[in-house]
Amino acid sequence: MKKKVLKHSILFICIFIVSFGIMTGCRDKESNYQSDDQLGYLAYDEYMDDENLIYIEEKDGYHPYIVLTNYYDDKTLLLRKYLLGDFIRMNEYYAQYEGCEMDKYLNNEFLNSLSPAIQEKIQDTNIVVTEQARQGASDNGKTYTINRKVFLLSSAEIGFTMKYVVQKEGKSLKYFKKDENWFAYLENDNTKGYPWWLRTNDINSESCFLFVAGDEPITSRINAFDTNGVRPAFCLDSNLEIEKTDQVVDGEEVYVLKD
Repeated sequence: MKKKVLKHSILFICIFIVSFGIMTGCRDKESNYQSDDQLGYLAYDEYMDDENLIYIEEKDGYHPYIVLTNYYDDKTLLLRKYLLGDFIRMNEYYAQYEGCEMDKYLNNEFLNSLSPAIQEKIQDTNIVVTEQARQGASDNGKTYTINRKVFLLSSAEIGFTMKYVVQKEGKSLKYFKKDENWFAYLENDNTKGYPWWLRTNDINSESCFLFVAGDEPITSRINAFDTNGVRPAFCLDSNLEIEKTDQVVDGEEVYVLKD
């Protein structure tokens, strides 16, 4: 009799645990953001589900941004979901991120393409970059920190590191553990992936940056003066208020920052 009671008790506990897991879904772990009224709630590494987009206002309308993490220089990191329309080069020749053409473009032309309200909310963020390699030098690969509003992701942040080829610029992001999350598309064309730039330079070449293939989970290097797609990233305060609206995407409710 005691054995039957014990078996029934264990069975009841198992059923309860499974049922509770189903009811709570992916959002059952401890988090600083349990309610959906703050930006931090959408971060992929809080719950690792698919509802991690927020629509950001640019001057030509709203565009989706992936909310990657709440732990990027103690801020929430956003990455533009789709490539910008223009494919551009990183620099005229030399591969050093600080001060290159791309760095200037992101913090001037692109930054000014965002609505004034968004520009005011973007945080200054510390990012790790690598010095330009010098031919024949034995000490290539020194890293240092710069402060930017808008920037590109690094190879380490998407999960690619290779000793003696690139330096580790930051920590890997959980979002990119899925191969398909490396792919990048144009907003009106989800049928073909395109290559997109990273801020990481090859420490064996004075002129090469890394890029993501776009339709495969691989990286490669290419000259700074070649052209690739651009996916701007920037940080916001994790505690910014958000809300759902049906005024941005036809027939769909999406998250935006609250006015």
